[in-house]
Amino acid sequence: MTDKYMQLDLQVPSGRIYGFGERQREFSLVNGTWTMWPNGRETPYDNGGGGLQTYGVHPFALIQTQQKDEWMGIFFRNSNA
Repeated sequence: MTDKYMQLDLQVPSGRIYGFGERQREFSLVNGTWTMWPNGRETPYDNGGGGLQTYGVHPFALIQTQQKDEWMGIFFRNSNA
């Protein structure tokens, strides 16, 4: 059986990114791999290497644009991990 998954790579207009599920780390995300499926256990600090998310799945990201008071959101309407 072959494992199947979806991967989305994108460039965003700033480094102020928030969201992508529940994890143990600062509120703001940096460059890294941010997985969004629950693993059902408490995990150590998420360093952006993927696979260290906790219980909650929130397929939404909030990103600040280059304009100070302008934000955009991305909602991932998908049931895949």
